[in-house]
Amino acid sequence: YLDGIEAQVEVFQVPMTSKWETRKIALGSQIRKILQTFVNNQWKKLSNKLVQETVSQCQGSEQSQLPEINKSKKSVLDKLLTAVHKTPEFLRQMSLGTQIQLTAGEDLDSHKNIPPLDDGFLVQFLTYALNRLKSLNEFCVICDERHVLETGLLKPCVCTRELCAFAFQTLGVMSDAAESVAIDGGVVDLLVAMANAAASSARAQMILDPYPSIVDPDHPDKLALDPKNPDFSIVKTLLQKVIEARIRLVQKGSSKEDISRDSKLTFPLLQWIIATCRAHIIILPDGQQLKSMYTKYQFLLLSSPPAKDIIFRQERAKFGSTFAFHGSNIENWHSIMRKGLINASGTKLQLHGAAYGSGIYLSPSATVSFGYTGYRNVTQSSDESKNICLAGKVQLLCLALCEVVVSPDLKQQGDIWLCSNPDHVCTRFFFVYEATANQRPIQFDTRLNAYKAEIDHAIGANSIKK
Repeated sequence: YLDGIEAQVEVFQVPMTSKWETRKIALGSQIRKILQTFVNNQWKKLSNKLVQETVSQCQGSEQSQLPEINKSKKSVLDKLLTAVHKTPEFLRQMSLGTQIQLTAGEDLDSHKNIPPLDDGFLVQFLTYALNRLKSLNEFCVICDERHVLETGLLKPCVCTRELCAFAFQTLGVMSDAAESVAIDGGVVDLLVAMANAAASSARAQMILDPYPSIVDPDHPDKLALDPKNPDFSIVKTLLQKVIEARIRLVQKGSSKEDISRDSKLTFPLLQWIIATCRAHIIILPDGQQLKSMYTKYQFLLLSSPPAKDIIFRQERAKFGSTFAFHGSNIENWHSIMRKGLINASGTKLQLHGAAYGSGIYLSPSATVSFGYTGYRNVTQSSDESKNICLAGKVQLLCLALCEVVVSPDLKQQGDIWLCSNPDHVCTRFFFVYEATANQRPIQFDTRLNAYKAEIDHAIGANSIKK
C-alpha cells in the first residue's frame, strides 16, 4: 500500500449511545493535523521495498515483532498496541479505550521524534500518534510548537505568535480545535464575565493576563489589540459590546454579524476569550450538583495538565487527599483559567496577607473562603440585577472546590489551610453566586460527613478519580 496514493487521516469518536455511529470531535482536529503532516512527510520517503527490508533486518529481535494481521483473530489495533507497548499496565481497560499517560519528568519535545520503522509503517504511525496524544496541550494547535512563555494547562489552544493569531482569527485555521470549550452558553458568559471584571479592575495591568491578541480585520498584517502595547480602555469598551451582544442573544437570538455590528473586533475578542481558556469547564446537571452549595451556577472545573496530574496521583497514593475551598475575586479568575492556581504570596498579585506563610490558601469551610471572594465589598445596583445574562454581572462571587494532597506540604491551622506545593492542589468544582448586599455565607464544611457524602456523589457522577 505504501506504493499507492498517499493515505488520508481522519479522527472521530464513537458515541456511547451507538457503536455504529461516529462523530467528529474538536480535539481530533489537532491530532488529525499533526498525523496528516506526519503521513505526508513520511510517505515521500517510504516504499514497500524499503519497509520490507527494514523489517527483515529486525525480525530476529525479541524487541520487535511485525503483527501478522492475516494469521490471527486478534484485531489489528490489539496487535499494534502489543507491538508498541509490551508492558501490561499500558493496556488498561481496552474495552473503554487506551489510557495514555505521561511519566514524571518526561521530555515533551521528544514526543515529536520520528519512531523507527522496525515493525513497519503502521506501528511507526501508531507509536507517533500515542506519543503526541500525551502532550497536545503543550503545543500550539496551528504551528505545533511549544507555547511561548506559558505554563500549559489542560486544553490545547493557539499560541501568542502573531502568525498563528492571524491564521486563527482571519482564516479560521483550527478554530474547531481551539473553541471546543464553547459548548454551553453559560460557560461562555462566565468567561466573558471574568474577562470583563479583570479589564474593569484598577489592577487590570496585572490581572488581565494574558492580554488579548487580536488581528485588525482591516489590516491583517497588524494587531488591533497587541500584548506588547496593551490598551486596557479599548478592551473594556469592547467587552461591554460583547456583553450587550450576549444579552441580545439570550433575549432574541443573534448571529456573528449581529455580534460584530458595533465593532469589527467584538467577535474576534469573544472568539479569543473562548479559545484561550485552558481549563475544562462544563455546567453540572441538576442531578450532579452539590445541593448544599445553594447556587444554580455549578461547574465541573478540571485544569491540571497531564504532567501535573501524574505528580498529583502519585502523591495522593502516598498521602491521601481531602477537599477544601479556594476563594478569589472574580477579576482574578480570567488569569487562573489560563494559568492555573499559583502561589501568589510575596508577588505583585498578592491581595491579602500571608500570615501563615507562602503558598495557596485553602479552607475546609466555605464560609471562610467566601470571605476572599469580595462579597464584603458588594455595591450592586438595582439595574445590574435585571441582567438576564451572566456575562453582564460584574459583581459575581466565585468559589472553587479543590482536591488537595494531605502531605507535609499542607499546613492545617484550624479553618486556614496552606499548601506550599501547587502540584498538590487540583480544582474539581466551581461555584458562582450573584452578589447581593445581604449575601449570606454558605455553611459547607468538607470535614463533616454529610457534606463529604455530597462531594463523593458529585465525584462519582463525574468520574473525576478514574
